[in-house]
Amino acid sequence: MGYDPLPKFEPAQCRAARGLLNWNQEELAHQAGVSRSTVREFEAGHHELHRSTQTLLVRALEDAGVRLIEAGDEGCGVRMARPPSP
Repeated sequence: MGYDPLPKFEPAQCRAARGLLNWNQEELAHQAGVSRSTVREFEAGHHELHRSTQTLLVRALEDAGVRLIEAGDEGCGVRMARPPSP
């Protein structure tokens, strides 16, 4: 039996989502419970994320109000689903 693949999460989406929230890499790492170097290396395109790490990062961003948009004809993106949490 196969596994359900996670939607693709791009380094550019991560950077853009942090920008919408006005978060630096340290803040995202803290909110997700991962190291800053994990965020830095992923955003720089130096490595792919483990499924569990991607889930943590995506959850932190979504919990803060970001909606990740999967790639379609116009590419991937981000938007605010609701105002950012204080």
